[in-house]
Amino acid sequence: MLPSRPISDLPTPEARKLTIAETFEQDGTIRIPVLKEHLLREGRVETNVAVLIFERAAELLKKEPNLLELTPPLIVCGDIHGQFYDLVSLLEKAGDPHNTNYLFLGDYVDRGCFSCETALLLFALKVNFPKSFYLLRGNHESRVMTDFFNFKLECEYKYDELMYNSVMYAFDCLPLSAHLITPYGNFLCVHGGLSPDIETLEDIQDINRFSEPPDDGPFCDLLWSDPVEEDSASGLNEEELEDWYNMEYELNPTRGCGYLFGYLGVVEFLEQNNLVCIVRAHEVQKEGFLLHKFGRDDLPGPLVITVFSAPNYCDMYENLAAFIDFQDDGYDFGQLSWVSHPYYLPDYMDGINYTLPYVLEFLTKMCAFFLNSLEDEILDEEEERLAPEQVAKVQNKLRNTQTLSILMRKLREEREEVLQANNPELNQVIGQSVSKFSRALKLDVRNEKRPRLWYRRRNTF
Repeated sequence: MLPSRPISDLPTPEARKLTIAETFEQDGTIRIPVLKEHLLREGRVETNVAVLIFERAAELLKKEPNLLELTPPLIVCGDIHGQFYDLVSLLEKAGDPHNTNYLFLGDYVDRGCFSCETALLLFALKVNFPKSFYLLRGNHESRVMTDFFNFKLECEYKYDELMYNSVMYAFDCLPLSAHLITPYGNFLCVHGGLSPDIETLEDIQDINRFSEPPDDGPFCDLLWSDPVEEDSASGLNEEELEDWYNMEYELNPTRGCGYLFGYLGVVEFLEQNNLVCIVRAHEVQKEGFLLHKFGRDDLPGPLVITVFSAPNYCDMYENLAAFIDFQDDGYDFGQLSWVSHPYYLPDYMDGINYTLPYVLEFLTKMCAFFLNSLEDEILDEEEERLAPEQVAKVQNKLRNTQTLSILMRKLREEREEVLQANNPELNQVIGQSVSKFSRALKLDVRNEKRPRLWYRRRNTF
């Protein structure tokens, strides 16, 4: 008879893998509720099931143009980054994909620990709803990024290299942008932003997207560029402010590729292409979205909208997620907070090794506490009958226990440094509120840059 589980209300992870017969209907459609519930229980699918989902999605994506033509009603979502449980929450709040049109702006994988589940569900929805569920490519849908961060490692751990190669091939087929046509103006939807090499929407159609994104050029810029921060205009004198408004494009030092596009660059592109706004993702936002007016309060609406759909990004930002609900009579924003999810130990650390420093520190602290509380009593009552060397032995045992407690604390602190991904800046603020948005944004900035060929693969999953 199996022993009872200590925490009975905690669901047991699903050990069985879904088969093709369980996942697919006879007509070839996917049993989305079955797949979703199985993945929510931390279950996996057989490798041939995953490969078939990505292959069928790729066949559909290949037929789509670089620039999709869409109309409302439409829900537009930003980055997901492997936060599968938050994705399910988002779909429940924004609308059932059976009767709701969706456009996702990229960055489905990396950073979070459930990128496989996220990719499987999104591409399964694409298979079932090819004319109402749309996916664009983000900068993380690439081999460089998924190798540098954790998606490739996650695929190898949960599945195998065949699964990884199939999903990367599907990523190569993703469209790059969408032209959203509404009664109140037209919008260009992309993951990152604009490029000096793209003057018209037709220029986007000329890009060969069926490859690994390069580190420069229009393909790269669509995935990596950012609008200039409006805070950069504060404190400028009149002449400097005029130059700021006349900015078109500057190199993007934070990303190491792509461009920063300014007020003039955006205005010229919008006028040239009969657009009212750029809708993009790519940057975490405290409220889940940000309206960019470039300091011009006299504008009727924003020139750029950033939307980000991964709440409490990396489990440390404490940001809200958002989506944009485009309807025929206008658009509005929906916001949601994060939901709980299973915890994965970093670097495949097992539970014993993870908890041992904390347990030993607690035990030594407890021993030191009892010995300290009993020291005076023992010495007061027995000092007359104890020889001086016996008193010294009692005091020496107490000092040894206290020293052991200090050693255990140092061991625990060293383990915490490892768990903070070897980030020396983050180690300096252990114990402080590093989960607050502004601090997290500052500490995480180095992960925003595109990896170069010299990078060394890291175990971050």
